[in-house]
Amino acid sequence: MKRGLLLSVRRAAALTLSILLVMAIPAPAVGAKVEATVRTLLTGMLDLRPISQTHLLLAQDEATGLWGVYGTDGQLRIEPQFRQLSYLNYGWFSDASETGLSVQSADTSAFGDLFSASFTEADAASDPVNNKALVSPDGTFVSAYEYGVIRLYNDRWAAGWVLSIGTEDDFDYSPDKNKTLYQIWRCDLFSLTGIPRLVASLTRDQFAAAAAHGEYLSVEDRTGAVTLYDADFQPVPLTVSKTSDSVYGIADYALVNRLTGEILLDGCTAAKEINHARGLLFQVTRVNLRGVKQTGLWDASGQWLIPPGDLAIKTIGADYAVVTRDGRAGLYSYELGRLVVPCEYDSIASNTQANDPYISYGYACGIRDGIRYYINVNNGTAGSMVPVDKSIKLVGGTAYTAVTRQSFAFTAASGKTWRIKDEKVVTTRGDGRLIICRDVLTSLYCVYNMNGVQVLGYKYKNQPIVTDDGYVILNTTKNGYQLIAIDW
Repeated sequence: MKRGLLLSVRRAAALTLSILLVMAIPAPAVGAKVEATVRTLLTGMLDLRPISQTHLLLAQDEATGLWGVYGTDGQLRIEPQFRQLSYLNYGWFSDASETGLSVQSADTSAFGDLFSASFTEADAASDPVNNKALVSPDGTFVSAYEYGVIRLYNDRWAAGWVLSIGTEDDFDYSPDKNKTLYQIWRCDLFSLTGIPRLVASLTRDQFAAAAAHGEYLSVEDRTGAVTLYDADFQPVPLTVSKTSDSVYGIADYALVNRLTGEILLDGCTAAKEINHARGLLFQVTRVNLRGVKQTGLWDASGQWLIPPGDLAIKTIGADYAVVTRDGRAGLYSYELGRLVVPCEYDSIASNTQANDPYISYGYACGIRDGIRYYINVNNGTAGSMVPVDKSIKLVGGTAYTAVTRQSFAFTAASGKTWRIKDEKVVTTRGDGRLIICRDVLTSLYCVYNMNGVQVLGYKYKNQPIVTDDGYVILNTTKNGYQLIAIDW
């Protein structure tokens, strides 16, 4: 019995000593170098380009030279098959022929009725401006290479504009000083509801402007007349005088479909349409029993993203909205259904490099009385404060300012402050947890984390790129373009 007790005491003492030894290990000092764990997610690419606010990358395949799409997790999304792939919006892409391929020379047999056989050489078919094709989110071609401009009105409607040289300046694509003027020669309209398809080809006289209203599209011709169409491009029996006129409106204190008479939402005095990545949204105004106006954000599927109340909606982001109460600003989460930043600030700073313009690496930034506050969006508590100054740059949870020409002071959301100096120039991208530095003398780049610890040494000739979500794109002679994750 005594021997067992003695062993237990010894084991407990050894465990306590181990814990004390672990606790005694200091965290890396500011400016220290650490052996961070680097995970290669993608390698051997000719080029990698992050697409802002999507978690996607445009990737050029080393073997074929063609472009495809990968996620920032390194997983293939669309096979490399495109010449000059570009991102449009709402998950859609456009591709361009690399030499200004004429429509006649393109293989259009696969497109069937999508290809306009009436388009002739005399109609500027061989103009290198008209070389773009519409590509769906899954990589399917929806058109031939025949457009100078492709525009998405919302997630339901797209337009392809065939341009010709003219006297009106719809577009100026001139590569020289002569300012060659291009105008819309033809407008092709695509319905993206269901199976994406070409639904109309309009002449210049028939098309001047258009606006999307969910599954409906209003089109204005050159005389100023406006017609409203359904998803199959059939005119609807509803009189409209401008493209902003919609199928949806207020009647008898309700948001209704004016075409069908269906009541979508009762008790409304006003509703503003918003084309959003989530679909068609309405910023709704209601009046409560006390006669007080209340605003909310409602989507067409019947869900309140922000219920009507005492919050005034100022700016609508992807997943958050800036709201005010009694003139003080805060941040509202659609998913959580509550304020994640209390309405205690003069304004909420935006960071356009982040996936959501108001949230970066788990932090928002509120400004009050000239002081910047970092706020953890998980619990809405304020972090560190940084005095507002024109030289201060905000990147995610890190702010930095130039102290001297080759010295920079940083303040992280954790409250830690440090400096980087000794002839180093700082650049910042992405979500703020990684900071790129360049040595002026050697012109080599390294990467620091947001706590001032060097996680990648000065050994890169080409500047690393940090994606919105904190991954790093490297370009080296040995491995080409790589996507890596850094764990520290």
